[in-house]
Amino acid sequence: MDSNSVKQLLSETKKFLSNLPDLNEIISYGKKYKKVQILPDELSYINVYMSENIEVDEGSCILLPDKFNNYICAETTADGNCLYNAVSYFLIQEDLLSTQLRLSTVLELMAYANEYLKLEVFEKDYSYSDQAFSNANNEKYKQLEYRNIAPFVAEIMSMCRIGAWSPLGALYGLASVLERPIQSIYPFTNSSILRSFTRIIKPRQQKYDIAIAVLWSVAGISEKKAKKLLLSEYFMPNHFVGCYLKVFILFNYAFILNVIYLYLNK
Repeated sequence: MDSNSVKQLLSETKKFLSNLPDLNEIISYGKKYKKVQILPDELSYINVYMSENIEVDEGSCILLPDKFNNYICAETTADGNCLYNAVSYFLIQEDLLSTQLRLSTVLELMAYANEYLKLEVFEKDYSYSDQAFSNANNEKYKQLEYRNIAPFVAEIMSMCRIGAWSPLGALYGLASVLERPIQSIYPFTNSSILRSFTRIIKPRQQKYDIAIAVLWSVAGISEKKAKKLLLSEYFMPNHFVGCYLKVFILFNYAFILNVIYLYLNK
């Protein structure tokens, strides 16, 4: 599906959700359009190793927690679609699939809304933006079975806008679209809630084992500001960047295999 068609369907989906359909209608709508060819058939290949054609985001690298120092952060287009830009780059080394990835994520969350709403993370208020709660129609969606159905629907409706921020829940839908895990990395913080944003997000159905990694960051942050930010108690991310494995890890692995081979063939 071309970019213009994707934008049109995102607009139609937002309009559909603004009419406050019930959960069954939302699921039916999502499953109907998930059958449409939005993304390329072949998404099995990803590049998770740093290469010369990837620009380094030095400021974001400072924000990486110590246990992730085997990663390097890549410059990612900061136009509000950063999460999808980062993932698109893993797939095709360009941002060109970002809009298609956004639509696919929205439809995934809609088509399997009843499954996502039962996950513990979607029952937690911290998984949603403040805007989702302010826009939530709690009277329309008051169901005991699903505690946060109102903000869930409001969040998805917001995600239909090109350039809209992607909350934690978007990473779950996106992982399922990719059929592979996503390593979510959050900078070190004293908040136990925010520390929990660092997690492996598994897809609803997993086809591929190699995970991609993204860091919650700040657009255009310098190394100096990043160091200062880590010393403060307040951190408000407004950006995602892709995280790539340092190349020397691959080289070391190859070197070790070679040593083993030589040893066994003495």
